[in-house]
Amino acid sequence: MDRIKFAALVAFVAGLSASCDVLDAGLTSHSRAAATVGASRLSAEDLGALIAESPMPDSAVTAHWAEQLAILWTDYVRLVSAYRSPDTTNALDYSSLLEERRYLAAIAVDQFRDSVVFANIEPTDEEVRKFFDLTQPFTRMHLRRIVLAVPTDADDRQRDQLFAKAEALQARLAQGEDFLELAREHSSEQLAGRGQLLQFQGHEDFPPTADSLVYALSAGEVSPVVATPEAMLIYRVEEILSPAFEDVKEMTFNLQLKQRKDSVAASVVDTLVENARIIVRSGSVEAARGISVNDADRVSDGVDLVIYRGGEVTAGELRQVFTARPDIRQMFARGTDEDLGIYLHELARDEVLIRAAYRAGAQPSERQKEILQGILADQLARIATTYRLSHRVAIAPIFNADAEALGFLERILLTRAPLPWLGEFRPVLDRDYRGRVDRHGSEAAAAIAVALRREMAAAGDGRDEETQVQGEAESGHSVE
Repeated sequence: MDRIKFAALVAFVAGLSASCDVLDAGLTSHSRAAATVGASRLSAEDLGALIAESPMPDSAVTAHWAEQLAILWTDYVRLVSAYRSPDTTNALDYSSLLEERRYLAAIAVDQFRDSVVFANIEPTDEEVRKFFDLTQPFTRMHLRRIVLAVPTDADDRQRDQLFAKAEALQARLAQGEDFLELAREHSSEQLAGRGQLLQFQGHEDFPPTADSLVYALSAGEVSPVVATPEAMLIYRVEEILSPAFEDVKEMTFNLQLKQRKDSVAASVVDTLVENARIIVRSGSVEAARGISVNDADRVSDGVDLVIYRGGEVTAGELRQVFTARPDIRQMFARGTDEDLGIYLHELARDEVLIRAAYRAGAQPSERQKEILQGILADQLARIATTYRLSHRVAIAPIFNADAEALGFLERILLTRAPLPWLGEFRPVLDRDYRGRVDRHGSEAAAAIAVALRREMAAAGDGRDEETQVQGEAESGHSVE
C-alpha cells in the first residue's frame, strides 16, 4: 500500500528564485474571496495582509503562491468540518478514492494472477529435483580467473586480438602450465588481485555468458574463453560446495515457482498488451506535460491521449491520476519526452490488465474494501494531527474556524515546516464539505500583498530618514 507522499509547502522560503509580474492592485477587485468553504470565507484582503507580513521573499509574492495558501486554507476548514462529526475521518466515503488510486483494481489484478494466470503451475516433486540437479541454484564455488580487459574504445580488430591471446593462454593451461603463474603474468586486474582465490561464488557472481559454462565444470577444470563486452575471461574451479537436496528442497520449490510465475506473468502481459495495440497519440506527450506542470486548461478532459483496443486514456483520466498520485504528477513534470511516452504507454498497459482482471471475474471482497477504507481513514487522521485538529478541538465553544484557519496559515509561513497536502483526500472531503479557490481572488491577494509591502517599505524609509535628521540635529550636524 503506498503511503501518502508528503510535500514541502514552503519551498519558496528555502530560496525559490522564480518570479513573475503581479497585477496592479487597482486593476483587481479586492472584495472577492480568495477561497470559500460553506459559509467560511477567506478574503483577498486577509490573505494579502498575511502574505505581506510573512517572511516570504518578494520574488515569491505571486498569484501562484497565494493560490497555494488558499488551497491549504480550504483544506484546514474542510478538515474542521469533518472533525465536527463524532466519527471524524471514519465517517467519510472513500469509495471513489479507492477506485481512482486503483487500490481495488490492484486487488483485482492480484486475484486475476493468482486464480487465472498462476493456476496449476506449481512444480511437482520430480520437477523440483530435476530443476535442482540441472541449475544447481544454491551451489557455491571457490575459483580463480584470468581477466583480459577490453578497452572501452576497442574496435572489432582489437577484440579479436584479445580473444586470440586468451585462447593461446587457455591452450597453455590445457597443456599443464600453472594457472596462478599465468594469471600473475597476464591478467588485467590489480597486481595483488591477479589469480586470487574467489570464494563462495554463485550464479549471481558470473556474467550470463559464463554462468552455464562454469557450472558445467568439475573441481580442477579450466573453462573455455568467455567473451563479454568488458573482458575475456578464463576460470579455474578449485572447489565446489553443494548442499544436499533435502536440506534446500523447500527453497528450491519456492525459487522454481517464482521463476515460473515471472515467466508466465510476463508472457500473459505481453500477449494482452500486444493484442490491445496501444498507441500513444501524436501530441499526447506535450499535452501530458502541460497538464502535469500547470494543468493546461486548453487540453479538454475528453481528449484521448492513448488509445487501445477496447478503451482509451483521456486527459481527464490523467488529471484524476495526478490528483490521487502527486508522485506520478512529479514524474511526468520532470521526465523527458521519451519518459512521458513510456509513462503514458504504461498507464494504458495497466488499464488493459485491469480490464482483463474484471472480465475474468476478479473482484475485491467487501472485507478487503472495509480494510482499505480504514487504512485511508487512519491516513487522513494522521494528517489532521499535523494540522492540530481533533474532534474535541473542533467542537470546543471557543474554537472559531475562520480565525483558526488564518492562524494555521500564519504558523505555516512563520515556522516554514513541511506539511502533508490533502491531495488525494480533497475530492473525498469536497463531496460533503465543498470548497472553492478563486484564481482571480488569489491574484487580488498577491496584488494587495505587493502594494502593502511597498507601503511598508516607503514608511520604513521615511522613518529611517526622520530618525537620521533628528539624530543629526541633536548632534549639531546638518543633513546635506
